[in-house]
Amino acid sequence: MESHAPEQVAAHQGKAATAAPASTVRKQLTKLIQNCARRVPFYGRHWAALATRLSSMQFPEQLGELPLVTKADLLAQPPDDLLDSSFSDNSLSVEKTSGSSGQPMEIHKDQASVRRRGLRFLRGLLACGYRPGQRLMLISTRRSGGLMSYARWHYVDLRDEQLLQEHQKIRPDVLYGPLSSLLQICDQARRDTASLHKPSIVVSTAEQMIPAQRALLEATFGCPVADFYGMTEFGLVAFRRPQATDFELASDDLLLEYVPLADDSAAERLIVTDLSGGAMPLVRYDTGDLVSRNREQKGQPIREFVGRRIDSVRMPSGDTVSPYRVTLGLETLKLLRQYRVVQRKDLSVDVYFHCDERQVEAVRSDIANVLAGLCPGLPLRFHFEKAALLKVAGKFRPVESEVRAGA
Repeated sequence: MESHAPEQVAAHQGKAATAAPASTVRKQLTKLIQNCARRVPFYGRHWAALATRLSSMQFPEQLGELPLVTKADLLAQPPDDLLDSSFSDNSLSVEKTSGSSGQPMEIHKDQASVRRRGLRFLRGLLACGYRPGQRLMLISTRRSGGLMSYARWHYVDLRDEQLLQEHQKIRPDVLYGPLSSLLQICDQARRDTASLHKPSIVVSTAEQMIPAQRALLEATFGCPVADFYGMTEFGLVAFRRPQATDFELASDDLLLEYVPLADDSAAERLIVTDLSGGAMPLVRYDTGDLVSRNREQKGQPIREFVGRRIDSVRMPSGDTVSPYRVTLGLETLKLLRQYRVVQRKDLSVDVYFHCDERQVEAVRSDIANVLAGLCPGLPLRFHFEKAALLKVAGKFRPVESEVRAGA
């Protein structure tokens, strides 16, 4: 099991209208930690150094003294040691994470947690413009449990190669799916002569969306685009309404913290605690994701989810460049329509990019200049892509590293 020194963090509880009062958060957090220490073997070991102090510690003020929990920590445990002993195994459902960071993990959920997640997802849809009775097309690898019983909700497997045909047949009022699937429909529509059905709202999820991709979705579907950030570990965590600048927390039972990066003051690591606990409680879980926040707004809400820590670009010196810095640099290039930057294990970098064919050399030169300023000395290889949609396995990440610098 990895060990983690206590870290100073900036804790943030959502201040939306439905947010719980500070006294409620204090009570929930204290109860959660006490229950985990008594009933979850993993936490008994993970917090062993604090065992004599846990009962007298004040939360959330001293929450930063608890060590973080990483995916590697959880994968190293016997599965039963992660579960609250007050729950029966027979009553739990199991869902696997995507494994985009290298290894999938099983998440055990009790029925109350399943219901909470379903209602959280529904509230997010309602906030972004969905109304009961509208046709909703859900592109996913799994059905959404009991929510699929709602009238006019249509599930489509994201592995279906005929997503455009399904979209045209269902004619949804609201289209929801991973960014790659939505871009796949855009690409198919570009080559199809039939008039594309226009939904009222498109909701993108599962992958980081850069401005050029948002613009493509808006232009293709002719409607506003919302953005959902969720994890198998927690369900929906935050959402951004169409045309909004910042994300909102999806529920008042999620506590978010932010750990500064040593190499980038503009990005922070996202830490999440589910105050409701459940069969597999997660306290101070390091999501591996990086965020940038709007420092000018009250509460400093999340402005963007800006990549994964493991995708930091490693320099020969051992220093790292966060994926956020690479994204910020490349997004200044107006001729660049789409890109994917992949650092290989030998530290060399492959750059896949899409632009107008008449501008290839100019765009190549611009990208080289940006990356030379951010990552001087790294060997660069350029690959022009004629298609607007980059075909890659798994989740699409604009910046990806095979070095796993931040793992």
